[in-house]
Amino acid sequence: MKSGFVLAVILVLCPCAVRAEDFKPGPRPDGALFDPAGVLREDARAEISLPLERIRKDAEVIAVVLTNMEAATPEEAAAKMAAAWCHAPLHAVVLHVPGRDGSPWIVAGGDMIHVLNPDEVRDELAAARRDASREPDDASKVRTAATATSDLLRYWKGREDSRLAAVEKTRIGIRRELEARASRHQAIMLAAAAALIIGVIAVVRLKGKNRRSSDKP
Repeated sequence: MKSGFVLAVILVLCPCAVRAEDFKPGPRPDGALFDPAGVLREDARAEISLPLERIRKDAEVIAVVLTNMEAATPEEAAAKMAAAWCHAPLHAVVLHVPGRDGSPWIVAGGDMIHVLNPDEVRDELAAARRDASREPDDASKVRTAATATSDLLRYWKGREDSRLAAVEKTRIGIRRELEARASRHQAIMLAAAAALIIGVIAVVRLKGKNRRSSDKP
């Protein structure tokens, strides 16, 4: 009895002790939409997933509809799915929990997140989530969140690609300038060496001529 009471106290006071281990994402879904309980109609699933499949090369977005996440919070579940399923430099999981206030949730990740403006990322994803949560039905919520998220990720990726291209262009320009300076320096050094050699030869000839003149009776 005492051990049962202690366990109950631990579960009440320390829900995170079980929460972190309860939710397991499982294998990555084949497509860009994961709806294991079949909450969305077939036509809605196609409408949501097809655009996400088309842009996967530029931005990996997986939309998920779950009715049960064990003890995990939506943010924890979405973060675990993003970490387990997504490998693109910039990606996101859109998680919708039917009937839950504030749904859907959006968790973005990837190496590129670290070079973006964290405040901008947070604010724009929060705005996309708010807009989606106002939609009247499950399909509209998921579609609005997924579309906004994919647009944001593609915009961020394009902006970062442009920045990297500008950096590379500047780097190439600097390298070419250094190479041109090195070539000019080398040409100057060769010209100076040639002038020095010619000068030495002229001095030697002049001395030789003077010596022959002095040797004449």
